[in-house]
Amino acid sequence: MNTDLAAAIAEIDLVDTHEHFAASGDFATAFPDVLTALFDRFARADLRCAGASASAVAALETGDPANVAERFAAVEPYWRAMRHTGHGEAVALAAQAVYGIEQLDPTTLAAGQATHAQLIERDESHRLLRDVARLDHLQVDADPRTATTGTADGFAFPDLECKALCAGQYVTTYIAETTDIEVCDLRSLRQGIDAVFARFAPTTVALRAAPAGERSLAWTRRSDADAMAALDTLLRKPGNITADTHRVLGDWCWARCVERAIDYGLPFKLHTGYHTGNNRMQMGHADPALLCDLLMAYPRARFVLLHAGPVYTDQMLALAKHYTNVFADLCWAWAADPAGTRHFVRRFVHAVPANKLLGFGGDTDSPVMVAGYALQARRHLARALCAEVDDGLLDETQAIGLARMICRENACAVFPIAERRATG
Repeated sequence: MNTDLAAAIAEIDLVDTHEHFAASGDFATAFPDVLTALFDRFARADLRCAGASASAVAALETGDPANVAERFAAVEPYWRAMRHTGHGEAVALAAQAVYGIEQLDPTTLAAGQATHAQLIERDESHRLLRDVARLDHLQVDADPRTATTGTADGFAFPDLECKALCAGQYVTTYIAETTDIEVCDLRSLRQGIDAVFARFAPTTVALRAAPAGERSLAWTRRSDADAMAALDTLLRKPGNITADTHRVLGDWCWARCVERAIDYGLPFKLHTGYHTGNNRMQMGHADPALLCDLLMAYPRARFVLLHAGPVYTDQMLALAKHYTNVFADLCWAWAADPAGTRHFVRRFVHAVPANKLLGFGGDTDSPVMVAGYALQARRHLARALCAEVDDGLLDETQAIGLARMICRENACAVFPIAERRATG
């Protein structure tokens, strides 16, 4: 591999477009030991896929910090089976970079607990993000019912989570817990959505939703009359609620959210493709091609399609190439499918204008694993671009320029980071 190109990529401050924790969170409470910090939900899902019992995997997250060796020993055979998946690779990279562990086993992990205790004592989560992961900033998935209105440190910026609205589920609860408005009809629901945006949109950098966990990404324009009927069923006829009730109301709310996103100049992030976890995925629900009607209905909106690369590569390339309002985001993709994502990047730069590709997001709740995922993303992006140079399709200067665009510049152009920093 071209070491000069790899070194240049290692020096770029990454924009992290998607995480599930606040940079100011309580690191000690959330991650009391080395196992909780390393084995996030993605790694635990791969252990379960390999055959580890639910109880043994759960013990990685909730077990006694004094029993690190025993807890890992229970899943060690399955760790060996998933060690070379993308999630296993990221765990190994984080273990080496943060704890100095070259090979995970009960003994080395137990020894790593002493280092983890020092991380907690010094509250070094920020150092991991700034100095080990080398982030320009991170964007945090924030539910307005529990989040503050924003951050002022110029490093962590919240998204506005609106999954409940887009899915058409818990809509009245979402509004009630976020505003002082009680939803009793369509007029008050519209007022509630407007109030959520008035309160939170000025300090956020994007909207975010993952409705495909509850429904298909297929969207249909709904009339006020259709939405009123669905809302009336939800409020007054709970025995008549069906999946279609939620879909109709979700489509109507989704459209209002896109309209407010346009008004506030915010991009809209949408989860597409593979779902983490085990034994619950409906593959067809998250096909990004299902979004075409929404993309055409709102050409002034900007849509960031998360998790580009795995599963729906052809569809993602076609959407990003055809629709001027679509951007592909490699958040989580490097870990979910490293080889496929390398191939996707190589295809993308020859099929789609390169400013449409956003390069990194850890999508985790662990600052330790952000470091691992960042190291992994740099490693595989370097391999992809080095292959382009080796094949004579790019020269080194062009490859470094593309890396800077993918790692940082594109995201800074898509999201209002400069504006938030200026007003923070």
